[in-house]
Amino acid sequence: MNFLILMLGVAMAADWKSLEDFRKNAEDSIKKNWLVVVGLEWLQEGKPYSWPAHNPVLIFEMKKKKVTVRVLDDQDVKIDGKPIKKDKTYSLLSDKSDFKTTIEKGSFQLFIIDRPKGLGVRIKDLQSEALKSFAGIPWWEPKEDYIAKGAWKKLKPVRTIKIPDIQGEITEEKISGFVEFELQGQKQELYPTQDGSKLFFVFKDLTSGKSSYGPGRFLSAELAKDGTVVMDFNRATNPPCAYISFATCPLPPIENYLKIAIEAGAQKPAKGH
Repeated sequence: MNFLILMLGVAMAADWKSLEDFRKNAEDSIKKNWLVVVGLEWLQEGKPYSWPAHNPVLIFEMKKKKVTVRVLDDQDVKIDGKPIKKDKTYSLLSDKSDFKTTIEKGSFQLFIIDRPKGLGVRIKDLQSEALKSFAGIPWWEPKEDYIAKGAWKKLKPVRTIKIPDIQGEITEEKISGFVEFELQGQKQELYPTQDGSKLFFVFKDLTSGKSSYGPGRFLSAELAKDGTVVMDFNRATNPPCAYISFATCPLPPIENYLKIAIEAGAQKPAKGH
């Protein structure tokens, strides 16, 4: 019996170590990919966008959903790591491409994003004030009570649900199933978007807008071959919109509003948006 207890303790310690690593990676991702974002400019057909506004170095233009950039000053400017030529126009690939084009000038990086709203220029500053002042993500202490074993329920026919985003746009997603699980003695359901066995949930609960980020949180899970899904809310994270004003985060569909308080995972940032 003592051996079994010891092995159980070792397994739990390993699991919490995995959670610790997950949370560190989540913070690293926020720092690397989001706290450095300092601007987002949506492009309009035939209307040039100059960057920076006070002394333009680059002129972006969109025609027939194709984006080009003209370089007015080639000092310290590179495209995909290569020096460029002044007064030359370059075609740009968006982040929907496997070979997204990145423009660099000093600590700044610029690239094109492709979203339901359209095409835009996202601007990063690798020395941003938000990055310098970031004190980390506040997390609830891990609790076993917020780990639930769920079951995958197929939908026949496939269901279409509306997923809003922080910009007010609506995307319709075809949902092939949902996860049914029990938490706090109550049966719960959450509807994910799916990429193979990987499930991605956007949800709200009764902590939203109080002790957790108001618009909702993210949770990823794996669909096992036997149809089970481990819902570990200790791994619930905040969307990038919780930290910056220039992200285009999805919001929870109404189907993913939970009527319980989930005091697990990421808490509301000290300085949220």
